[in-house]
Amino acid sequence: MSTLKQNISANFLGKGWSLFIGLFSVPFYIRFLGIEAYGLVGFFATLQATVALLDFGLSATMNREMARYSVRLDKSDEARDLTRTLEIAYWVTGLIIGVGVYGAAPWVVTSWIKVGALPANLVQQAIVMMGIIIAFQWPIGLYNGGLMGLERQVLLNGLTAILGTLRSVGAVLILWLVKPTVTFFFSWQIFISIIQVAVFTVFFWRTLPPGSRYARFDLRLLHGVWRFTAGMSATAFVTFFLSQLDKIILSKILTLEMFGYYILANQVNTALRMSSASIFTALLPRFSSLVAKDDGHNLKMLYHQGCQLVSLVVLPASAVVAFFAFQLISIWTHNEIVAQTAAPIASLLVLGSALNSMMGLPYDLTVAYGWVRMGFYQNLISAILLVPAITVLAIRFGGIGAAIVWVILNAGSMLISAPIIHRRILNGELRQWYLVDIGLPFVISFIVAGFGWWVVPNNLPIGQTILAIALISAATLAACAISLPFIRNKLWYMLSLARARV
Repeated sequence: MSTLKQNISANFLGKGWSLFIGLFSVPFYIRFLGIEAYGLVGFFATLQATVALLDFGLSATMNREMARYSVRLDKSDEARDLTRTLEIAYWVTGLIIGVGVYGAAPWVVTSWIKVGALPANLVQQAIVMMGIIIAFQWPIGLYNGGLMGLERQVLLNGLTAILGTLRSVGAVLILWLVKPTVTFFFSWQIFISIIQVAVFTVFFWRTLPPGSRYARFDLRLLHGVWRFTAGMSATAFVTFFLSQLDKIILSKILTLEMFGYYILANQVNTALRMSSASIFTALLPRFSSLVAKDDGHNLKMLYHQGCQLVSLVVLPASAVVAFFAFQLISIWTHNEIVAQTAAPIASLLVLGSALNSMMGLPYDLTVAYGWVRMGFYQNLISAILLVPAITVLAIRFGGIGAAIVWVILNAGSMLISAPIIHRRILNGELRQWYLVDIGLPFVISFIVAGFGWWVVPNNLPIGQTILAIALISAATLAACAISLPFIRNKLWYMLSLARARV
């Protein structure tokens, strides 16, 4: 099996397992902590995304540079020096973040979060613990980017799956067997974060090509990558507003309980987005290598194959979840009241994320070519236009309003940004991308899933509902696969091999 196929398979397995563990844990978190305290867990995720702005594009730089160094074995000392330089920068940044969160904790409790039944001092203690967790987790972004750039994604996903299991399952056991409080929950997160950063540090340095000397801190190495890093940092800054502003606004205007419902709906959405990320992380280093080799023919072929694979992975699942959100959340949480509140939000978020995933590989192309200004200006214009819309609709309609804006944002990106990217990088390929790679499979997936939703009664027993959703999912997946030339040819080839063996 080629390295690329191994990486894609490893990403699917790793992220699939992380998805399973995450979905498995959420009902227990809600059961032991309550929906309000779960809202505090959701606030922690929002805080992590907010401080991610301080990454300054360094993880993406690490990914790209390690991919470039991987085809230049004579540059092993330089690769190790760059790693040491960025590593020190990450640890210093993590320390600053931890201290900053500690200092801001009282203000967050009194001026931002709308605390309900939870004691204010308990919430403040939890926020301080969040800062400690983020400080230890911060350097992991560097090692993630480096391992992806070196195409060691089998190792990366193995480590992530093992440690993620310990993080989630351990938290459930702590809440069940020790004490069901947010303090014990975040104490376990601190412990696992320390273990995780130690493991990633050791494995990444052992993965780097051996050098002729010890790695050095050398700021001069940043001179060659500062433009790319600055562009990625600026892009990340405006991307943050587009992807996290809804949660920041809602964490301010909603109670922790209602915010918990939105986070629950977003958990369903995030689970689906993880599947497409498996392909993006595997293909970006390969795109960068092909660009470095100036191999335009294979780049185009790999690009279309990747886009069709993303459609197969994302669109059938998104269509089924969008139509059956209430049934799925009700079965997942064993709580119809929770499902009634979260399902409409989840359906809209999933639709927006399906559109967002279609733009993943076009964006990867701009990164591979070092054209970071495209992503920056796209997101900046979107933020200027849509931030007022997010604010108004979120205040007026709550979570549903924010979800509507997410759909509009990503539909606009497909209609406006995609032609610009293809005209500059892959001129002449836009028609195939629109019609073949994403258009036809999108329409077919939602038609099949929508027909299934129309046929299946709402009052079926749980067992029959699960069976019906499974059959509709299989039908939607099959119809989508047949509509994609690359997938259809692969299936036909595999069928021919099977017949030959018989």
